[in-house]
This record gives sequence, C-alpha cells and structure tokens, in this order.
Amino acid sequence: MERLGDADLLLLASERGSGDAFEVFYLRHAGVVASYLLRKTGSRHTAEDLAAETFAVALDRAWSFDPARGDARAWLLGIARITMLSTFNKGRVEQAARQKLGMATRDEAAEDWEEILERLDASVSALVDGLEELSREERQAVVARVIDELDYAEIAELQKISEAAVRQRVSRGLRKLSTLARRERG
Repeated sequence: MERLGDADLLLLASERGSGDAFEVFYLRHAGVVASYLLRKTGSRHTAEDLAAETFAVALDRAWSFDPARGDARAWLLGIARITMLSTFNKGRVEQAARQKLGMATRDEAAEDWEEILERLDASVSALVDGLEELSREERQAVVARVIDELDYAEIAELQKISEAAVRQRVSRGLRKLSTLARRERG
C-alpha cells in the first residue's frame, strides 16, 4: 500500500472502504496537516482536534479528490482551513446565543479565534495569490520546502535536479512571495 499514490489510496478508501489505504494516506500527511493547524491556531490542543476533524472529513469525502485539480496535500490543507473556519463560526454563533440568553460567555476564546482567523486569512490569501504568480518549478520547490518541510536534498531527489537548483528555485520563489506580500500590505 505504501507504494500507491494518494489518488489510488483515496480511491481504495472511498470505493472499497479500505481502512488500510486510508491509514497509509493519513500517516503520509498527518504531520503536515497538524503542523499547518498548529501554526495557524497557536494551540496544540486545538490543532490536534482540528486535524482529527480534517481527516474525518477527508475520509468521508475521499471520493471527491481530483488529482487534476492539485495534489492531496493542497486538498487536505483546504479541508483543514474550512474545518477551522467552520469551527470558529460555530463558536461565534454559540457565543451570540449565550449572550442573548444571558448566559456566561467565553470572551477569551472568541478573541483567540478572531486573532487566529485574521492571521489565517492574511497568510492563506497572500500565500495562495503569491503561489499563483510563481512558475510551476518555483511553486513546487517552495511548497516542498515550506509546507512539506522537506530538506533541499530530498527535494532535489524528488524533482530530479541538483540541490543547487532547488535552493535557487526556493530562494527565487520566496523572494517573489515576500515582494508580493509587502506590496499587498502597503
């Protein structure tokens, strides 16, 4: 199973109900999803809860994965973002209901979620917009280095290019993203 690609694993999980296939898929991507959510929320507990929910949704919607629209990591991170936003919005609705009923509210939690949402929206929109501006090679190198957290040697091996070329692509891509982010801020 470990040799199968993500699309095949998700197909087996959705069409045949293969728990083994989804387990391999989960083990392959759990670290990236958890790291992403931890960076966005700043809370290990919240990130773990959201990661579990993300994979529950992914299992339920495995049939919807389309490799022609992007890779599985991007698909999962999209689910993670939506899960986080949904959780935030649910908390906001619950807080409004508590206020209307005169019940105690959790202002600190709402403030935390507001801050998380602001950071998430700013970073995700800038990153997505910026990534679209990069060449395919730069985008792949930046995603592999920053999101997948691979080292330069691993990326070079995967992309069948020299480590120096990977460093150059990552550097060039990050420089472009930085320029775009500065332009957007001000």
